[in-house]
Amino acid sequence: HESPVRTLARAGISPEEIDEIILTHAHSDHIDGLRYYPHARVYLHENEREEAAPYLLPTQTVICFSDLTELAPGVRIRPICGHTDGSSVVELDTPDGPLVLCGDECYHRDCFTYPAESGGSRNRENTLAFFSRYGKDCTPILFHDPDLVGFLGYKILCQ
Repeated sequence: HESPVRTLARAGISPEEIDEIILTHAHSDHIDGLRYYPHARVYLHENEREEAAPYLLPTQTVICFSDLTELAPGVRIRPICGHTDGSSVVELDTPDGPLVLCGDECYHRDCFTYPAESGGSRNRENTLAFFSRYGKDCTPILFHDPDLVGFLGYKILCQ
């Protein structure tokens, strides 16, 4: 298992080159790696700020949002607030159609066919609306999907 810094180094990228980080939510398996990127701008939902505080470095600029936020053409952060009070997804427009980085709003692709809570939900209504919205016409990227985890390795993603 290796740290994100080592994984990036193998791709020729240094931690200093990472200048923006989008947090889908402030659970430790999604936020703990912030310490490797002391100069990054960190985007997170305002409802995640308190839980994120212990992980944030004084040198990082924190940008909080509460509504749909467009970072660049074709790159949006959309609050879902299902998994946690401020959990969000990242929407990416691509030539092959939209991709959605789902964070922990959904753990398994089957949930789009048979909507159910996935990975725990603080707000079931928002979770079910998420499945309805993203179950069609997009490609979901699931952070705990066995296909992704099998390829990259869960420990690598979380360290």
